[in-house]
Amino acid sequence: MLDDNNFEYIEIDPTDYPYSRYRKLRWIKDNEGTYFTETYEVLDIPKTNKDKFHEVKAGEENRLDLIAYKYYKNPSLWWVIAEANDILDPSKVEVGSMLRVPPREVIFGYGGVLA
Repeated sequence: MLDDNNFEYIEIDPTDYPYSRYRKLRWIKDNEGTYFTETYEVLDIPKTNKDKFHEVKAGEENRLDLIAYKYYKNPSLWWVIAEANDILDPSKVEVGSMLRVPPREVIFGYGGVLA
């Protein structure tokens, strides 16, 4: 259904993308058939005394997926580490960088970013 701006809003099933930071966004289709998503809001991942810190080693640079797997056993949660460290471009993570890794309960628990 197109609205006054000639856009159709399409709800996606969040269970199709359970670990995606975009899972709650709607797809937008314009009158030319082009799809894009709503504007993404930056998530606030609070600092806690359970945060871990990881120094990026050789072979891990630009590979937040490897670091996410190490801490969460799920490489698709790389974006949590990126958000927690204000990393806009995950292809620019250098050896020696110190990264904050939020605990699982901040991600999945009550009020967590994936709650």
